[in-house]
Amino acid sequence: MALTTLTSVATSATSAGIATLTAPSSPSIIIASVASKDACQPGELGDPDITGFGVLISFLFPIFLVLVTIIGAYLKDILPRKCYNEFDNLILNREPRDKDGPRVRKLQSFVLAMSDQQLFSGLALVIAINVIRNGVQGVDEEVTSFAYVNAVMLAFFSCIVHLATIAVLRDDLRDRQYLKHFRVAVMICVAVLLLQSLVESWTMDTDHKLRCAIKELRFLHFSHEKLHNWADVTGLIVMLGLLASGYIRRIRELYNDTKVSEADRLAKSWPVSIMAKTIGWPQLSGDNIVEAKRRLASTLSSKRNSSESYNSDIERTLRILLLVVPANFQQSFLFEVIWLVFYVAFAVCQLATTLSVDIDDGNDHFNSITFKPSFGQLLPLILVGLPFLAMAEGYSELNADKEQAPHLSADGRLLHSPQGSGPSRPSHPPPASHEAAVDPREVTKEEKDVEFLTARDAHTLLVRVYSIVFSIGYFLVCIFISLAIGQNWCHPTYDSASKIDISVISAFAAGVLFVAVGGIFNILRLLELRKELQGMQRLGGCHLGSA
Repeated sequence: MALTTLTSVATSATSAGIATLTAPSSPSIIIASVASKDACQPGELGDPDITGFGVLISFLFPIFLVLVTIIGAYLKDILPRKCYNEFDNLILNREPRDKDGPRVRKLQSFVLAMSDQQLFSGLALVIAINVIRNGVQGVDEEVTSFAYVNAVMLAFFSCIVHLATIAVLRDDLRDRQYLKHFRVAVMICVAVLLLQSLVESWTMDTDHKLRCAIKELRFLHFSHEKLHNWADVTGLIVMLGLLASGYIRRIRELYNDTKVSEADRLAKSWPVSIMAKTIGWPQLSGDNIVEAKRRLASTLSSKRNSSESYNSDIERTLRILLLVVPANFQQSFLFEVIWLVFYVAFAVCQLATTLSVDIDDGNDHFNSITFKPSFGQLLPLILVGLPFLAMAEGYSELNADKEQAPHLSADGRLLHSPQGSGPSRPSHPPPASHEAAVDPREVTKEEKDVEFLTARDAHTLLVRVYSIVFSIGYFLVCIFISLAIGQNWCHPTYDSASKIDISVISAFAAGVLFVAVGGIFNILRLLELRKELQGMQRLGGCHLGSA
């Protein structure tokens, strides 16, 4: 009887053309509420303007092009010569160049263009992200939180690649003051907006419309499952810390005065300032610190003789393995390359795994990437060819320069000229005026490597093998950390005994250990230098002052 009545009411409402029943107790309300779809559930998970195949390729291709260009230029020895230190020369088995040739200048022009493209791509993305996030003209009702999170990751991708390009361009960017200030201002804006978006994307449900996801967003009062999952929290802290430290480091490098002596720069560092206020630190000059480093280097050059004990030999070896090699590795461009790969590996894991997820609400199956060949997908896809045009232009100019100067190599070195084709290369050394023209900043850079040079010449096999092993080990640890954090972010789990949790906690412990050990080694090097300077003071070399 009840079923017949319910059917009769529903049939009469339909035949009368009634769309909505206002009686709160009507049984048809129950039917309508069950049949209606949740307003927060999107019709389509992806957004063609964000997760369309053309848009994704147009954003990702230049990023990987810059990555391959920088790593390839490093291996082919066509980065600016100031990028390489003695550690890089040892790893690559190369000789230092006297100057940068045409290839280096063309590379810098190409990387500068790609760097500015990534900077403004990141700026455009974070502005668009915040416009969407704040619901301008109700656009947050049309965009899914899934598309929002992927837009944040694309902005993150652009920013880390831009940070990598600064390592190649820092000397050129320093010389252009007004443009440098403008670029740094844009970088700060992008960093602030991106850090906020990264925090929100960490706590946001990706299967709702953006407005609904933002209404449910409560960072400090979010699900206890997520805040009490230490692996999840660790991943966020490490990610934000690395991104913020990367921006701080790059901006400081752009504003560092390269004409300041190493002694003045060392005296202003915070470890030396703390030592000066506690245990005392010698008043330094450029000659004092150079002489002290030369004395320390001389202790690495000699082999063990009959008057020395095995303890002295072990101490010398430990100094090379724990102090000299790691310090030069941190100043090398290989260090920059490894951290670039670290950031890219994390972002690739985050983006690729997120895009591959299909969410099923019981009825609808969502496809995360839009493959419909619309105008908005084909236009950016065709514009991907612009970097190739720039590379072809640079290559043609190199060929033209080579035809005009056939006896110069691509890096500016003078090649052997055949008899009768031109003046022969003088066999005598260059005049003193040529030596005086050497940039004093390069001399300072060479003095920084004096200990590594001495250790390499005296213990060639040991230093070479350990440098390679140390670089590979550092690279593997960084990759493990990036993949562990990225995997946990992509597929968060709340089981404290899960493998993902253990991997992230292990990665965090490895990162903390690396930072702590590096700090301890740097302090040991400073204490060693302080001891040597105090010995010079006793001989009348300098004066000790403490707070």
